[in-house]
Amino acid sequence: MKVARWIVAVTTGVLLLTLVLMPPERHLGRLLSLIYLHGALIRSGALLFFLSALASIWAFFTDKEEAWQWVVALFISAWLTWVLGFIISFYPSYVTWGAPIVWAEPRTRMVVNVALIAALFFTLAYWLHDRRWWGIVALLIGGALPILLWRTGVIRHPLNPVGTSPSTALRVAYTCVLISTFILGLTLAYYLKHHFHTLLRGEDRRP
Repeated sequence: MKVARWIVAVTTGVLLLTLVLMPPERHLGRLLSLIYLHGALIRSGALLFFLSALASIWAFFTDKEEAWQWVVALFISAWLTWVLGFIISFYPSYVTWGAPIVWAEPRTRMVVNVALIAALFFTLAYWLHDRRWWGIVALLIGGALPILLWRTGVIRHPLNPVGTSPSTALRVAYTCVLISTFILGLTLAYYLKHHFHTLLRGEDRRP
């Protein structure tokens, strides 16, 4: 766990330093740091959901206790990362669009729907305490997200602000933010797996 603490400390330091030193954008100024952090957290959450789905495949094939624990730990970390990314978008959305949550934006509705559905399925799986449900939930969310991210349209939300940015410095900065948030999400999953044994034990009530 000492190594994990060092990873968290170093990664958090890199993340904060990148956000502070990120060059301001011509129109958005320093607000761009929060916008990039929002985008990085949403993408990291999606990647963690996908890893949870892969872990569920591993769990279904092996039926190992460790595999089921990784399914749940990655799923919880993904959900927390996803929701944090949504919350961080409130202020930039208010400044740029005039409201903290713009329901007319398809991507906003998609993010909220995924968060609510994942929370509902998670609660159901926890209540049933059936390992198969953990795996099914992870597969459903992790498998559907790539399709949703690809097919959900935009109105005012930029489709690919990083890829279309002419600034190499901003692209590098965003990459650092994305990698940092993903590493922190993985570390959180590792922490959950090793410390919340009651929650992650994957009790099975099958006859």
